[in-house]
Amino acid sequence: MELRDMKYFCTAAELGSVTKAATALGVSQPFVTKIITQMEREIGTQLFDIESRHIVLNQYGETFYKSARDILNQVDALIAKMDEMLGRSENTISFMFNTSGYLEPIVTAFRAKYPERSISMTFAKRDEIIDALNTNKVDFALTMPPITGEESKMIESMNAFKDSGSVLLPPDSPLLEKEFLAWEDLKDLSYIISPKGCGVRDVIDAAFDRFGVPLKIAYEINDFALQISMVKSGAGAAFCGIVQTEDPTIGAYCRRIKIDRAYAAVGVSYNKYRHMSPNMVEFQRFMRNFFEKMKERYS
Repeated sequence: MELRDMKYFCTAAELGSVTKAATALGVSQPFVTKIITQMEREIGTQLFDIESRHIVLNQYGETFYKSARDILNQVDALIAKMDEMLGRSENTISFMFNTSGYLEPIVTAFRAKYPERSISMTFAKRDEIIDALNTNKVDFALTMPPITGEESKMIESMNAFKDSGSVLLPPDSPLLEKEFLAWEDLKDLSYIISPKGCGVRDVIDAAFDRFGVPLKIAYEINDFALQISMVKSGAGAAFCGIVQTEDPTIGAYCRRIKIDRAYAAVGVSYNKYRHMSPNMVEFQRFMRNFFEKMKERYS
C-alpha cells in the first residue's frame, strides 16, 4: 500500500464521493475506484457503505481513515519542517468566507499583530467551503451559521459569535432618529442584499419566513462595498454586522437590531484531522481571541 493510495482513500472519504475525489485529484473516477477496491481487498473488508448516492465510512473505514490521515499528516509535517529549515515556510493563511461583514476588522487586527504575514481570502458558497476544508484546500473558513458535524465529520467549528446585527440606512431615513430597530421598523424596508446561498441572506430569509412577511429586495449584490454605495445613494437599506455600527465611514447610518431571540451565529471552521502548522495554530488562537473581544464589547 502506497502513500498515494492512502491519499486517494482519504480524499474519497472526505468528499463522500469517488467522483468528486477523482476531480479533486486530477485522475479518472475508475482509477480511484480501482485503488480503493485494491485497498479493501488487501485489508480484507469493505471500508465504505453507500447512503443516498454518497459513500460513507463504516466502522472499519473510520478506524482506517484516522490512522491513514495521521500518516499523511506526519508526512505533511515533515515536509513543512524541511521547508522551514530551508527558509521556504509559507506565511500566508488561506481563508474562505460566506459572510463578509467581519473581514475588514479581522484583517486590520491580524496585520497589526503580524505585519509580516498575509491572508488569502476567497468568497464561496457553503458547500464549496465544506469541500475545500474537507480536502485541505483551505486552512480556515468563516461561515454564518457555523458548519455542523452533520454536514461534515471532518470539520471542527468554533461557535465564535452571536451577532444581533444592524441595518445600514439611507442618509435621509427617518429611522436614523431611533437608537434600536424593532421588527416593525424592518418589515417594510426595501433591501440591497446578498444573493441566496450567502451567509447573511440565508439568515435573513429564515427570519422573515419565521415572521411570515416577504423580504422586499431592491437589488441582489454580493459586494458589500457596492451595497454601502447604493444605500448612501438612497437605493435601499442593507443588513450588516454589529461591528459596522462603530465603522467611522458608515457607523452614523447604522442602527442595531433589537428583537428577542433574533441573532446570527458565526463560526470559524477547520479540518480537525489535518496537520496544523505553527502559523495555523497561531491564526486559530488569533481568531479565538478576536471574537472573545467582540463578545466582551457587544454583549
